[in-house]
Amino acid sequence: MNVKHLLVGAALALSLALPVQAQDSPRGGIVITRSVIERVRVDRINAEQRIVAFTYLSSGKQDRMKVDPHVKSFDALKVGDVVAATVEERTSVVLSSPDASMPASRVMARSMQDTKAQVPSAEITRQSVVSFRVVSVDKVKNTISLVDTAGGEVTTLEIKDPARQQDLKQVNPGDGLTLIETHLLALKLELAK
Repeated sequence: MNVKHLLVGAALALSLALPVQAQDSPRGGIVITRSVIERVRVDRINAEQRIVAFTYLSSGKQDRMKVDPHVKSFDALKVGDVVAATVEERTSVVLSSPDASMPASRVMARSMQDTKAQVPSAEITRQSVVSFRVVSVDKVKNTISLVDTAGGEVTTLEIKDPARQQDLKQVNPGDGLTLIETHLLALKLELAK
């Protein structure tokens, strides 16, 4: 788990935050969602290692990914196939009171395959949860210092968006800040026309 990446995500999310009242324990939270549909062409397949190299048709950018063993339709994939890929990224940030219990940091992944579909399709979801304690807040310099509840170094982040700096006034030392990042990749092979 890349904690630095998650901290940057937390700072971004906090800088974009609008106060949202939640249930008793959480004092506020936000959700930021981004969804993109891409078509990719399969360039190479390493069946032994289950790695697929592909090119995004919109940009020409090349990439590769390892396909989970649970995706049974992997064997139906051929070089030259065009796959519709939907990528959804969701970042949720929850602000909690100092006495609220915090979820344990963890990474979860799951794969699903639609076995009834006429064309091979699959969905891969990965979710990271990291809980932080607020060490300090400087409301003049618009900075927040966080430490992972599992331990580690204190990291100080600057909230740069002037419109969002007002939200920093709600945050106090000792508060909990939970960052939940969810990445969903849905793949569906397109039939040749």
